[in-house]
Amino acid sequence: PMTAIIGFTNLVLESPLNEKQRKQLTNVQKSAAVLLKIINEILDYSKIEAGKMTLENIFFSINSVVNQVIDTLKQKANDKGIELYSNFKTSVSEAVIGDALRLNQILMNLVGNAIKFTEKGSVAIEITQTPQGSVLFKVIDTGIGIPADKINDVFKGFTQAHTSDSRKYGGSGLGLAISKQLVALMGGHLQLESIMDRGSVFSF
Repeated sequence: PMTAIIGFTNLVLESPLNEKQRKQLTNVQKSAAVLLKIINEILDYSKIEAGKMTLENIFFSINSVVNQVIDTLKQKANDKGIELYSNFKTSVSEAVIGDALRLNQILMNLVGNAIKFTEKGSVAIEITQTPQGSVLFKVIDTGIGIPADKINDVFKGFTQAHTSDSRKYGGSGLGLAISKQLVALMGGHLQLESIMDRGSVFSF
């Protein structure tokens, strides 16, 4: 149903409209997109909790996944005057085996959050291939930071670091919980280091 709402809204937006109608339908379009993201997060969270989440194991390019995340979120960062970039600290194998879609989802969650909670400075995706052949990802921001006593809480479902976050920034509080569990399913561990008013580093 949400796909239909978004699809038909997009079709109507392509037709002749007066300014008021276009503004109202654009608000419908934006709200529908947010609602679809929340619905998908709840479905993913429920699937993981039920032990029904399965991962693909196919060849893919990490470079392509990272570039796609950067391209998708670049405008959002530009709108806030934030620099968004990737930094490959070492050469990374062109083809790796794993689930590209779920890696994209994890990075979209982490980078999207970083942009949301950063008012000035930058957000970076740092990638390093270890001597053992695994890949270390870091999402580094210069944002508002997370209090030390809230660091473990942010990975719990329906939880946000600050009680005002859901009102000010939006979101379901599921993105980090899903990301942590997806990383665990891949055999990794999602960690957080943060300093208030200086920024955060999510690594996995």
